[in-house]
Amino acid sequence: MKQRAEKDDTRITRSVRLTGLDLEAYYATNNTKGRQADAPHGEELVATLEGLAFIKARIKDMLITNLLQPLQSLSTCKADDVEQWKVRELGKTAKWVGEVPQNLIRAQEQIAAGRRFFTSENIANLVHIGAPDGPLARIVTDLKAAEQSRLENIL
Repeated sequence: MKQRAEKDDTRITRSVRLTGLDLEAYYATNNTKGRQADAPHGEELVATLEGLAFIKARIKDMLITNLLQPLQSLSTCKADDVEQWKVRELGKTAKWVGEVPQNLIRAQEQIAAGRRFFTSENIANLVHIGAPDGPLARIVTDLKAAEQSRLENIL
């Protein structure tokens, strides 16, 4: 799963033997004689995984290390402490403060990707890449119940 996320490979495909018009088009553009036994194969889209950016991202580093810990240390500082800071510390803090809006946007994007990943339909698609069907069925059932509950709360 991590490798798929790193490569941004969201498509799940399978190899199928070409038939019909696809097979005719293949033989029309190649010099080989047509025999069904050695017909070429093509890729068929089985499913698409959503929200793989969530798997690729390092959420802990993004939220805790880059946002929460610096924010917590800054919130405990007093005005007298800031006056004692050296230029380097002031520059470092100013840089961090300037990066906060971008880091928050990235964090929101990752959270949205996580929401897209953890849908019942998306988790059900994991069976196509070798995930065991039994545990997935229970997870999908729980996710469908949660999705239904959220939908009822909205209405």
